[in-house]
Amino acid sequence: MSYSIRGLGGWRACNRLTGLLRIVTRRFEPAKAWPLIVRESSPPPPPKPRLLDRVREAVRTRHYSRRTEKAYVHWIRRFLFFHDKRHPTEMGPAEISAFLSSLAVRDRVAASTQNQALSARFTGTRLTA
Repeated sequence: MSYSIRGLGGWRACNRLTGLLRIVTRRFEPAKAWPLIVRESSPPPPPKPRLLDRVREAVRTRHYSRRTEKAYVHWIRRFLFFHDKRHPTEMGPAEISAFLSSLAVRDRVAASTQNQALSARFTGTRLTA
């Protein structure tokens, strides 16, 4: 969005501002004249929401409890760290199976815990696909 000096109070204000600019220009930079147009740049676009923020938003949209939201974010984070922070769109069923097998064999978690991790993973999958 840009503004011209004319829109800031008419020609009188323009003349006053021009005189002020001359004084300031003489005082600081005698060789250069400052531009007479005042421009306002638009703010940069907001950054894209991160994956876990999108998961939180989706869980809240479905009106799940706060503890469910925390659990889902925890399982998705563990899944991502298990696969060296690869993006979920790059992974398929083989990676999910490897993660769940690791939970059963290495961490010795119960079947209900694996189901919770799988549910959390599919919440994240719906967001990225």
